[in-house]
Amino acid sequence: MNYYDWPKTFSYSKAKWVFVISARGYGKTYGIRKQCVRDYIKKGYRFCEIVRYKSEVPIVAKGYFNKLQRQEFPEFSFKYEANQFYIMRSEKKGWELIGYIGALTDEQLAKKVTFDKVKRMIFDEAVIEHKDRYKRYLPREFSRLVGLRSSVTRPDPEHPELDKSVVYLLGNAVDYTCPLFEALRID
Repeated sequence: MNYYDWPKTFSYSKAKWVFVISARGYGKTYGIRKQCVRDYIKKGYRFCEIVRYKSEVPIVAKGYFNKLQRQEFPEFSFKYEANQFYIMRSEKKGWELIGYIGALTDEQLAKKVTFDKVKRMIFDEAVIEHKDRYKRYLPREFSRLVGLRSSVTRPDPEHPELDKSVVYLLGNAVDYTCPLFEALRID
C-alpha cells in the first residue's frame, strides 16, 4: 500500500491553505500528526487541531497520539488536558505544551485565547462525505475558519517565520457543495 507523501506537500512552503484529499487509510492524519511532533521536538513549534463542533473536542482528543507513541515516539509521553496537548520528554523537564484543539463553533471564544508558536493548523474531515447524513457544514464555515486562523496565527515579532503558518484541510471525499472549495474558488 502506498501512503500519502507528506514531504512533497510540505515543500509547498508558500501555500496558506492546503487540501489533502485521498482514500481513507492512506496516512493523511498519521503523517500530519507525526510532523507536528517533529516540529515541536526540533524547533518548539506547536500546532492547532480544528474540529467543527465543541462536542467533538474530547472525542478527537482522546488517544490523539496513542498510535504515534507506540510506533514512532515510544520514548515520549503525551496527554490531553483542557483543550491542550502536552508532551513529556523526561520526568526532569515535565510536561510541555505541544498543541491546541478548538472548535469552529467556538471561533468567537478563540479571539480571547493566546496561542503561541503555532506552525500548522489541521482540519481533519474538512470535507464531509456526502453519505454522512449526521454531519453538516456550519453556517459561515469558511469565515469561521478564517477567523480562527487569524486568532491562532497572530503575528509574533519574536517568531516572524510563523507568519506563514499553514492550514491543512484533510478529507476522504470531494463534495461540490463544500463551502471551503467555493470560498477558495476550487472547482
